[in-house]
Amino acid sequence: MTPTHAYGKRGGAHRYYISSTLNRGKTPKRLDGIYRLPALPTERWVIETLHRLAPDHDPLEVLARMEVHEGAVQLALKVSALSEDERTLPLAVDRIGRQLQDGERIHEKQDAVWVHIPRRLKFRGGRAWLSGEAPKRNRMSQPLVKAVKWAHELLDANADANHVLQQAPPTVHERGLIRLAWLAPDLQMAMLEGRQKPGLCLEDLRFARIPLCWDDQRRMLAG
Repeated sequence: MTPTHAYGKRGGAHRYYISSTLNRGKTPKRLDGIYRLPALPTERWVIETLHRLAPDHDPLEVLARMEVHEGAVQLALKVSALSEDERTLPLAVDRIGRQLQDGERIHEKQDAVWVHIPRRLKFRGGRAWLSGEAPKRNRMSQPLVKAVKWAHELLDANADANHVLQQAPPTVHERGLIRLAWLAPDLQMAMLEGRQKPGLCLEDLRFARIPLCWDDQRRMLAG
């Protein structure tokens, strides 16, 4: 798949991925094949899947390639990102293997660890899911949405251009909320879009000991 974009009637840009077949100007052999993917839901699904398979690694660094077939998705993970040397690679592969779901397979090939997911990727309403699953419904929490936005307003008001606090917010409540502005970006986006961890509420975050490391935050708060 190759990233590309097009412009709508109102001038807005729409990002998506096209297959190598279309990219080379050839006619698709099958009408029911997957030749175009909407970019945003595809990227969200890939990031969520990689957080499940390799929670200790940055999805953008570990993904080498993605192949989408009619009845399966295959993800190639970089060996160099999973392990520092050959001695620890088996441990990394074993950790991924323990995160596999029913029917998923893993194998090593050259400089990548391939994960085979034998389900068709589907899209609807800006969401992506695998065939056989119900599309994930948003669980929008207005208190969480308002809190994340307020946290960034507090940060803008009390920090310099590098987001370093110059003064603390005036109230205890605001000092608790501003911590949300330093959550991992994907966690903040999940809260704004209603994809946060089931049952997560603002009160949990206000009094929780939130770790500084983004990977630790994901293990604690990811849905």
